[in-house]
Amino acid sequence: YYLPNVPYRELVASLLFISRYTRPDISYAVNVLCRAATWYTMDHWKAAIRVLKYLQHSTQHKLTYTRDADKNVLSIYLDSDYGGDSVDRKSTQGGVILYHGNPIHWYCQKAKDIDLSSTEAEFKNFTTGFKETMYFYNLIEVEMGTRITPILTWADNMLHIHDQTKGMQRQDQAYRNTVLLCEGDGHR
Repeated sequence: YYLPNVPYRELVASLLFISRYTRPDISYAVNVLCRAATWYTMDHWKAAIRVLKYLQHSTQHKLTYTRDADKNVLSIYLDSDYGGDSVDRKSTQGGVILYHGNPIHWYCQKAKDIDLSSTEAEFKNFTTGFKETMYFYNLIEVEMGTRITPILTWADNMLHIHDQTKGMQRQDQAYRNTVLLCEGDGHR
């Protein structure tokens, strides 16, 4: 049942701000709470209060930033589940980008569509992570003029992503060969 008299949306918006800027450890929980922003129940409210209690009892957790002049490295850690939402079977993906070993960006989001394999879920997250990393690469190297070498990527399914990429290259080449054959035969 819907609870119109509790400030659920306001609480979740505040938690979203906190998770986005200071506490990445609650990102997944807040992501799940946000999904119920228009149809929340007492269970959702209790879960949001539980996140608040976690924050209250974990005030010692904090992000610590240090500068290591020897490590001018941009790196990203990626992970995704495969069909982790038991209701619609959509995957959740996330990642954290580090510069000088310090987190500068993190994300956690639910997939827009259903993945057909764990490799597909990981590959989509790899693509998202690559786009996010390239934004910061351009910001640091191009705009700030600081040389970055190399960009390190850490994911738990790198071998599967590599195999999937090779398969996609084969599919792409087969498609191009088919198009060339059709063009050569006068078909469109």
